[in-house]
Amino acid sequence: MDINRYRYTKFLLHVLIWTLLAFILLGYPHAVRKEISYPPEFITKQIVHFCVILIAYYFNAYYVVPKFLIKKRYLLFTISIILFLLSASFFMAFVSRFLDLHNKIPFLNIPSIWNKLYLDRFATWTTLIVLGISTLLSIMRKWSADSTRLATLEREKIQSELSTLRAQIHPHFLFNTLNTIYALSFVDEEASRSVLARMSRLLRYQLYEVQRAETTLVKELAFIKDYVNIMRSRLNEQINVALHLPKTVKDMPIAPMILICYIENVFKHGVDTEAKGNMLIAIEQTETTLSLMTRNKIVATAGSLEDGNSRGIGLQNAQRRLELLYPGRHQLSTTIDTDNNEFELKLILQLT
Repeated sequence: MDINRYRYTKFLLHVLIWTLLAFILLGYPHAVRKEISYPPEFITKQIVHFCVILIAYYFNAYYVVPKFLIKKRYLLFTISIILFLLSASFFMAFVSRFLDLHNKIPFLNIPSIWNKLYLDRFATWTTLIVLGISTLLSIMRKWSADSTRLATLEREKIQSELSTLRAQIHPHFLFNTLNTIYALSFVDEEASRSVLARMSRLLRYQLYEVQRAETTLVKELAFIKDYVNIMRSRLNEQINVALHLPKTVKDMPIAPMILICYIENVFKHGVDTEAKGNMLIAIEQTETTLSLMTRNKIVATAGSLEDGNSRGIGLQNAQRRLELLYPGRHQLSTTIDTDNNEFELKLILQLT
């Protein structure tokens, strides 16, 4: 329906412009030279002139420009324009003589180079202007169509890439969580049941929310809270995990699981099961932004909780998703404190 409305509007616009031009061609001479009495044959000539520039516009727009100019065949395009100008000028000069307008309208019979060359000056200039407008509008139409096509291809490419990233992130996250439940089942069976309940909520979130382009901030924070509680269940009492969430949340749209990989990284590289440790995960919200700050000890790979084979997948995908979903609307920084052997990450998202 939108396409039909666009075509109908475009058609009406063309009709309006050409009608206006027809009135100008018929009325302009009378307005400029009121002292001259124009014979009926002059109206005939102007109607023929109107048909010539009408043909010039559409022939150039839909044949000459696409066939020559767009394909960078500039010489053929120039030759075509010159030939069309000369043909239109010669034809209109012939029409004037055929209708005997040179004898009926005195100023048309004034000796000039145009009369000697058997050309019509007014027809030449009007046709040239129409061809120029036709060429300009055709180029603009081609540019607009190309821009729309490229934008569509870019959107399709981004959607395809996001789907690929999700396909990588979700099994990676599921693998990590199942590892946690497996380890916990040997320590505390009751706790493992509680973790399974949380796991059920996480899977439900993945199933129904992650496939959408956006979820709500309330749901995303609940998801993060469940995940952190699952990971806490696996750790011993020597390791303290501080999770700070906003006390009151202004619900805002956010890309699902956009923060989880950075939070996973805290547990992946910040846990030494044989030593005391502190980990911080803090999320704050302002009117327009959401910020995440994580801090953890840097622990050797052998002491990390996760399988080293999957180490790079999560963070790489998370950073790529930020580039695709929040271009120019995110700030990501990392700091390594060598004195305290700590890693700190800060992420700010512009949500509105």
